Amino acid sequence: MAFEVTASHLVEAAPIGASEVGGRITSVTTSYIVEGETSDFGTDGMAPTRLLRYVVPGLPVPGSSFSSVETNGGFDTKFFVVDRQCSMMSPTMASVSCTYQEMAIKLNGASVITGAHGTAQKTITTTTDRSGESLATSYGSDDSGGAFQTQTPSVTVLDAPPTFAVDVVVDVPAVANPYTLSDHYVNKINKAEWMDMQPGQWLCMQASPRPLCPIVLSGAGGTTVRRFVYSFKFAATNHASGWQPLAEWIDPTTRFAPANLGQVGRFYVDWYEQTDFSIEPSTIAGSLKN
Repeated sequence: MAFEVTASHLVEAAPIGASEVGGRITSVTTSYIVEGETSDFGTDGMAPTRLLRYVVPGLPVPGSSFSSVETNGGFDTKFFVVDRQCSMMSPTMASVSCTYQEMAIKLNGASVITGAHGTAQKTITTTTDRSGESLATSYGSDDSGGAFQTQTPSVTVLDAPPTFAVDVVVDVPAVANPYTLSDHYVNKINKAEWMDMQPGQWLCMQASPRPLCPIVLSGAGGTTVRRFVYSFKFAATNHASGWQPLAEWIDPTTRFAPANLGQVGRFYVDWYEQTDFSIEPSTIAGSLKN
């Protein structure tokens, strides 16, 4: 006899539990009773770990979604198994407790609610003010008979950009490299308006995948997929020029930019590639070769 789920969601033996934070359900816990023969569990003290290593029909695996729970006001989040605990009730019976955690399945939409907003610490050195005007300074006086001397000093200021981080669950074709999806976002800036900011003002700093499910799952259209959690992090800037760096001509004698330096001598470098952040990671994953 193989392992068999004989009961689930038993209110008498293992009530369903839920956690709520700020009026939003964040996790759900439920239990399953699994039975088998002594030969299935073994007698060497490794019975709980041995059970969890098997794929038992009816028993959720890490990364399984919990479709029985209503989503929090939409379809942009789901509950996924992130933790399982097995305890023996008898030599041939075990209770498996599964914890489902709410996670985003879209980068846009409800992910704004499940994400974390903050600020990053950053300093910048500049020879212009916030509007782009040169910080020209002069010294001297006609009364003393000396000519005015002009310099363009640089200043270092604190620039704390807003940040946004969110974990998004994505099914990636089983044979595809999960980092291929990351390349669409990392070190790129937004091509169009995104999250109330103008083009070029959001920079993707991270899109790191980690496995959520260790086994291959069946995807749409008969494909096979692996389930990953992508940890996204974005940083914004309120500067009109966005994230593109500033280049300017420096006088080799004074080591300052001339006060009358125009657009020819001062311009923004087209360094960060633009991409469309509104395209969902699941759409990009679906285009990867299986």
